[in-house]
Amino acid sequence: MRWLVVAAVFLSLAGASGSSAAASSQPQANLLRGCTPPAKFRGVHAENYRNDCFVCRQFGPRAIAREHHIRSRNPVVIARRHAAKWYRVGYRQAPFEGCLRGFRLRGRP
Repeated sequence: MRWLVVAAVFLSLAGASGSSAAASSQPQANLLRGCTPPAKFRGVHAENYRNDCFVCRQFGPRAIAREHHIRSRNPVVIARRHAAKWYRVGYRQAPFEGCLRGFRLRGRP
């Protein structure tokens, strides 16, 4: 999973580094399109939703399942275990829902 996190951080930083603010904000906005957290998530929960939506959208359920050694192909099971792997009990719902949203936005395994 380390390579997923490193890749996600690299991609988000690559979008933020550029010659002009306008040029760099456009690619980053495209990557996060559709990953806006629902109103029920605020603060750190909203950030977790957004981050996991981005990661799951970029890599898809197959890569996430392979990284966590999950045999199931069910996106709900994969997202639930992904959230359980990286977050404490009180912080899992937002990443779970964000990851599911990312899978739906990706549209392919």
